[in-house]
Amino acid sequence: MTRAQTASMYASEPSMSATYDSNVEQDSGKSGNGCLFNFCCFLLILLLLAGIAAAITMGVDGSKEQPGGRAAADRPAASSGANPVSGGKEGSVKSFNWCGSNKKKAVLSFDDGPSVTATPNVLADLKKTGLVATFFVSPAVDGPPDSAKCALIERILEDGHSLQSHSWDHQDFANLTDVQVVDNLSRNKEWVTKCAGSQVDKLDFNMFRPPYGSLDYARAQYISNELGYTIATWNLETEDFRGGLKEDIVERIKDKYAQLIPDKQGSVIILMHDKTYVEGGSIGAIPMIQRYFDRLGYEFITAGECYNKCDQYVDFCKMDGVWPGVFEQP
Repeated sequence: MTRAQTASMYASEPSMSATYDSNVEQDSGKSGNGCLFNFCCFLLILLLLAGIAAAITMGVDGSKEQPGGRAAADRPAASSGANPVSGGKEGSVKSFNWCGSNKKKAVLSFDDGPSVTATPNVLADLKKTGLVATFFVSPAVDGPPDSAKCALIERILEDGHSLQSHSWDHQDFANLTDVQVVDNLSRNKEWVTKCAGSQVDKLDFNMFRPPYGSLDYARAQYISNELGYTIATWNLETEDFRGGLKEDIVERIKDKYAQLIPDKQGSVIILMHDKTYVEGGSIGAIPMIQRYFDRLGYEFITAGECYNKCDQYVDFCKMDGVWPGVFEQP
């Protein structure tokens, strides 16, 4: 009922005083019945007015924004459906896919490890060349990690390399709820911290590389601004997962570098995978990669050092036109 309808109803009712004056001339029986009727009508009007006021109040309160910046009706539950919108804070996402322009820096990064059969090969070639690398680990990608995988975590740190998160079990984060994201990243961090052992003081586990490069802006905001991770992607994919020997891998790197950095001045984050670094795969590629970029005057650094060198106010730590990008806008 509208306010106008209520006002009309109220105005149409006879006044109490007029009814009383009229009824004083009637006999006592009629007077009693009239008073009772008018009193009931008055109560009914009061109840209607109270109901209308309550409805208006509920409508106003329901439209107010709740914590997180959305109206209550617009905020999905964290556990509902695939790819729910996250409740991350508004603001820029801490993310990068290179170290910036005019910086001759190269990052060697390895995903999906540690691998008991392949990671020792990677570490051996890194030690041989004196290069540093960043390992984005996903220890349960092939099932629950064993003690042999755990031991590799301490060894990676002992050799002077960086360890970062690639998720616990390599799930597509675009299909996880916020609760599942927190659980996944927490499990990974707890396991890596435990396995770091005597080298735990060297652990700076504050970066996340999304499996499959799959992430949306809202989820990136949540992981970056709520959970405190810097999101690290890449701009030079070796595609070693497609197979190929060391010569094939290096040729892909050269071809892509020529397309990406025609002026030979920009930085590169090279994506490789531990598991392919075996006999019949990419083993031996690291020394060849070093020789190629040494001739171009590049310095090899970790992902953390790379992020510290990119100027977010000039080039926003983003190289345009390279998938998956840095998830910096809706």
